[in-house]
Amino acid sequence: MPATNTEQELIAQLSSDKKSLRINAITRLLRSGSSKEALEALTPFLTKGSREEVLYATQAIAKISKKLGISVPANSTQPPTINNNNSKEPSVKDFLEAKRDQAPNLLQYIRNTENIPEDLMPSIGVFLGKHGDKSDTSFIQNYLIHHNDNLTLPYISAAEKIDISILIPVLPYLLASSEPLVRSRAVMALRKIDSKEAERHFLNLLASKKAENRLSALEISFLFPFDRVKDYILALLSEEKDPDVLKACATVLASNPSQETALRILDIVESQPVNLRKPSTTIFNIVSAAIATAKLLPPEKATPQALVNTWKELRLKNFLNDLEIQLSTTTGQKREAIISWLEKNINIKQVSDFIERLALNPQTEDVYQRLTNQYTADNLSLPDLNTFVSHQNDNSQQNTKIESQPLSTNSYATEPKSLNSALPEIQQNVKSIDNEQESKSEKAQIRYLKKLNIEDFQNAKNQIIELAENSEVSPRIRAEALNALLRLSPNMKIKQYGLKALSEQDEKLQTAGFKILERVAPDALKNRLSNLLLSSNDTIRIRAIRFGLKYDQAKSIEALKNLINTEDQNNRSNAVNCLALCPFEAVYEILMKALKKETHPLVAKQIISVFLNNPDSAILAMLDKLSIVTKDPSIEMVIQQGRNELEEILSTITQDAKDRNLVEIDLFESNMQRQEEKPYSVENVRKLASSKPSSKKAPEKESSGLLKKLLGEYKWLTLCGALFLVLCLLCFYAFITDKNNGIGARSKYSKASRQAKGQINERSIKKSSKKIPTSLTMGKPCNINATVTKVEGSNLLVKYDRRELYIKFQGDEAKDIKAGDKVSITCIPYKQNPNSVILAKGKGINKVK
Repeated sequence: MPATNTEQELIAQLSSDKKSLRINAITRLLRSGSSKEALEALTPFLTKGSREEVLYATQAIAKISKKLGISVPANSTQPPTINNNNSKEPSVKDFLEAKRDQAPNLLQYIRNTENIPEDLMPSIGVFLGKHGDKSDTSFIQNYLIHHNDNLTLPYISAAEKIDISILIPVLPYLLASSEPLVRSRAVMALRKIDSKEAERHFLNLLASKKAENRLSALEISFLFPFDRVKDYILALLSEEKDPDVLKACATVLASNPSQETALRILDIVESQPVNLRKPSTTIFNIVSAAIATAKLLPPEKATPQALVNTWKELRLKNFLNDLEIQLSTTTGQKREAIISWLEKNINIKQVSDFIERLALNPQTEDVYQRLTNQYTADNLSLPDLNTFVSHQNDNSQQNTKIESQPLSTNSYATEPKSLNSALPEIQQNVKSIDNEQESKSEKAQIRYLKKLNIEDFQNAKNQIIELAENSEVSPRIRAEALNALLRLSPNMKIKQYGLKALSEQDEKLQTAGFKILERVAPDALKNRLSNLLLSSNDTIRIRAIRFGLKYDQAKSIEALKNLINTEDQNNRSNAVNCLALCPFEAVYEILMKALKKETHPLVAKQIISVFLNNPDSAILAMLDKLSIVTKDPSIEMVIQQGRNELEEILSTITQDAKDRNLVEIDLFESNMQRQEEKPYSVENVRKLASSKPSSKKAPEKESSGLLKKLLGEYKWLTLCGALFLVLCLLCFYAFITDKNNGIGARSKYSKASRQAKGQINERSIKKSSKKIPTSLTMGKPCNINATVTKVEGSNLLVKYDRRELYIKFQGDEAKDIKAGDKVSITCIPYKQNPNSVILAKGKGINKVK
């Protein structure tokens, strides 16, 4: 019988480098394998596999051989040795192939034998799953408590078959296992007892940094509501790199395809670097093919190309809104990919309007400058002032048609087979711009002002000042003229223009005025800070807060409390960015309460990032509690990922580095929201996993002999007695030696002792006076000489040995430090972020001349 497609996939999986995948494939072949190819692929595991692989391969080979009607390979099982007189020990094969009439004798052996050989225990689990009853409850529980490897899987199945309640006392041990398959199998069992807590454990597996954990979670994802699982997977997909996990994600998403899922995958594709788009593009093609197969859309609308067109119509606006937060919160390759996408599509009106909005956001104005400075100033001259004195333009200018460049989305092959093809560009003719779009001459003027150099500025200075002052000139041109004055002539003479612009109604003018005063006359802003912090203009309020953090931190933090509770996601992102510049102890409660209410995963990830930069066990406990009340799947995923990463950081750094004496805050509005703590809760299981000894003991019978019990309980007394006896013998030997060798010998011995003691003391002194090393070791103090490249409040970005470190100080140690200073820093590095920047806690800093 030839292998089916499913069997061929499982056979291919047997060669995986992931142990859990191999065992999963073997167990699935045990249930459904029926081909000679499967039999041949399983045979090598009998001699080269782990204990678990040998056990399951033995069962699978026996079952498949029986289906095919061929003899079992000689080395697959041991020969039967059972007899009814119990004169010999039963073998593995006896338990695996026991008939109903043999079961009573084998059960009697299990229940009455004091020390069962360890090699028989796994096969006994399989046997109990077929023939056991409630009499075997304590035996099963005892085994599951003392073992946590993949050989426990048959015992879990046996417990479920006999009585699910058997598992309740041992579920915490199973969920704390280091084996992904055991944990996922335990989650399946827990779902029958407590479905809500089971989903929390499922998400914890899916949010793990280990690919095998994520794979095990995806294997059981069908047990949970698909709408929630879909959101979990889409949140995972944007950063996933493991090919096996990506393949599993595609399988789950394609099992229940929808247009909305396909469009959300396109969101992910468009925000990824081009060289990383292939896996998510493949998933998009698979989901598209599944939509077509299921006939969820008319054939002409179910093609990848048609779905891309639908995405442009329905999702572009939301996509752009998300891009602003992504530009605010991401760095490196992903940020560059987004900027490149905007640059290619800058002539589409929605995109160009979005780029103009970036100028008002302090976190993205650098992107605006990059994108709008692409124009060349060659052959541009400053037109006559009267050209810009009103918004009235001639009809020919108003009716100018500008054809847009195509969207830089990748094209999707209409045939689902071309899964690996890159996405070609999509040709799109955009309608001509309407009367609201700026005139061509106005655009030329703005370009000229942006590219103006210092030489040309001197010749046109008076005219630029006129543009900046004249209230009849377009606000955009006036604002750009002010920006040019600030860039090319930043002195007190332009203060008056800044004050005037700040009092205008136009947002761009206010922003330009604020930037002038912040640069040349900060005292003027300080005097107006209270009013600016209450401004109805969000852009000015955000800038005022950032400015106020340097001069009146208490008022600024109070303003941030209001800003972080606004509905606008970009304002919340800005608030988090500002709070990250404050002393962590003063703002962590604000951030934690904001995370509880956050609805956008990117802002939630931004908050989590602040927590990861300030690791503390109190935060760990609060994130656990927060995960109980969070309802949005995408936010849940962010919290779980952050929780797992924070736990890993805390396990690697010293107590001194993580001790902040933070007090847990109450995240629940009423006692009714508090959840009763369950022994198998995620929090309790984590505590158990962290305190669990690594050694694995075989289960002991409750009826162990009295002598064995006493020896076990008083082993330390035996050890102390032995040590005392050894010391007595040594003293006696030393006394005899001194007596035979005389006083001289004793003096010599004493001198040697003194010399040895002196050497020990000298070594101790050297060790205690050892300097803090200059090399970087995660979790340990180090002393480095570095150059400061950026200052953000009490945080410094420094360059050391061709590396970048982001160092956060608790107090005001860095208040006098400026960019460009050479400094000597004592710090504790604890993490390297995805952009290769090393995060560290600052302990001391001095300027170096």
